Amino acid sequence: MTTQRLYGEDNDHGRWVRRQRSLDSHQHCFTLNDADWIHHRYDLPVPGKRKRSLQLMMHVEVKTHGSFPRESQAETLFFLHQVCRKAVVVKRLGGREQITLWHFGVFLLRFSGTCADNSREGIWWGAFNNDRKDGFIDWTTIESQEALIDILGLNVNPNTFEPMKASGRCHHLEQEIILSVDGPFGPFEERIKVRS
Repeated sequence: MTTQRLYGEDNDHGRWVRRQRSLDSHQHCFTLNDADWIHHRYDLPVPGKRKRSLQLMMHVEVKTHGSFPRESQAETLFFLHQVCRKAVVVKRLGGREQITLWHFGVFLLRFSGTCADNSREGIWWGAFNNDRKDGFIDWTTIESQEALIDILGLNVNPNTFEPMKASGRCHHLEQEIILSVDGPFGPFEERIKVRS
């Protein structure tokens, strides 16, 4: 049978899935991971561009009681991070005008308790180190609930914690999005090119 939850309770579907022998993780080389949170900021103003033309997204895996992901879960999350971490032009429901979606990938949020309100021993933000190729997770202590709100609301870059600002230029079929960030040593820009 698939491993039971360490903390909290499953919903009805989760309990049903864990009882299915044909979905057993050990016998059938199959893992199940519930998707905790998908954060989507759909209105990052880009000067000279239509409203909501650039949208931001990230996936956040939440761990409680100071726990870390097991190695199998960390690897699954690292796979997902590598697949998701990019900027692309995406179609919208109902045939509405396409937008550029910048997906930052997968992050981990660890609470010493069960949430920000009862985690007196600490709150930590985990980010896959994009400069390494081994899935190493950098952990940063989050000092306040306000700082956590800025990260979760994508008001700051979830990798660098620098404020999010955007400007844009359009070159025929190729669109270049420039995220300008005020860093500790002055402003710098992160450029993303996407093709329609």
